[in-house]
Amino acid sequence: MAAPFAGTVTELNVAVGELAAGSAVVVIAELETLEVEITLDESDVVQVSEGQSAQVSLEALDKLSIPGEVTEIAPQGETTSGVVLYPLTVQLAEIPAEIRAGMTVDVEIIIARWDDLLYLPQRALKLQDGQAYAMLQNGSGEFKRVPVTLGRSLGGNVEIKDGLTEGDVVGVLTEIVTDEELEPPMFMMGRGRP
Repeated sequence: MAAPFAGTVTELNVAVGELAAGSAVVVIAELETLEVEITLDESDVVQVSEGQSAQVSLEALDKLSIPGEVTEIAPQGETTSGVVLYPLTVQLAEIPAEIRAGMTVDVEIIIARWDDLLYLPQRALKLQDGQAYAMLQNGSGEFKRVPVTLGRSLGGNVEIKDGLTEGDVVGVLTEIVTDEELEPPMFMMGRGRP
């Protein structure tokens, strides 16, 4: 008997001469395209749609990150320990030779991408009376408080819409423990993604 598709035998559950009854005799996997199956809870699944990009990293291969794409989201969830979980499939864009079916992976699904924006770590900003400020270093090396207009925030970073420009050096206000003025740590403004 021939398999209905080409693939690699990953399990052989009987030996020559044994009677095969009630279980799979041979498991064949098609390893040219690999998929990752994960579950998301109901608050996360609403942020994901088919076609979104993902990054898959394998625990066994520390430095390997593989691009992927969400190809399927189950229309109905499954309740586990009182939490509704939705199965989701991510197809890998490439299959490096080191990967084996069944490996443990971490999946990051990209739900938003911000290109060409200025941002700072949140700790480099202070709020006072509803206005955000940064400590901008001037040409003589002194720091001056300047108002900034904030945009989106993600992962401890905040978009700077106005008040600073690319290449500006800003400091972080720290708690003063003596009467001497302390030099704040500095950040260089640059464009990119948080």
